[in-house]
Amino acid sequence: DALQAEFGAAAVRLTGDTSQKARQEAVDRFQNDPEVRVLIGNILAAGTGITLTAATQVFFNDLDWVQANHLQAEDRAYRIGQNRMVNVYYVSAPGTFDEIVWYVLTRKLAVLDQLDFSQRGSAPEAGDVRNEILQALLEQFAGFETAASAERWLKGQGKEA
Repeated sequence: DALQAEFGAAAVRLTGDTSQKARQEAVDRFQNDPEVRVLIGNILAAGTGITLTAATQVFFNDLDWVQANHLQAEDRAYRIGQNRMVNVYYVSAPGTFDEIVWYVLTRKLAVLDQLDFSQRGSAPEAGDVRNEILQALLEQFAGFETAASAERWLKGQGKEA
């Protein structure tokens, strides 16, 4: 609501509550109206079934646990017909739960990058990746005896550089 108020008529909005008709109208305005410079949406609501090639700057202020949802949302701007460079940014505040989600997402990518599918003949089992991520989380957050100690870490007390 604050972003919509800030940008006014220069912004359109897509959320899970947006009707199909309003969703299409918002996308059409964003794609075709040069006065509309901002699309406010979340990764899931704005991540499928739309084309946003009018975008050159994409900012996400929410994170999803599933990396594929991020890639799908980013690809809305990288569609057939896109002839400009597109920059994608993820915005999060230090000391928030997003730090944990971001850590898990980057760890998932690191695990997948390290796997050699050519020798296995197929993608890894979901359990293998899950176990690797859980092990990494245990290593990252070892020493936290309670949720409160983890919360203090997230708030910046004793946070590693």
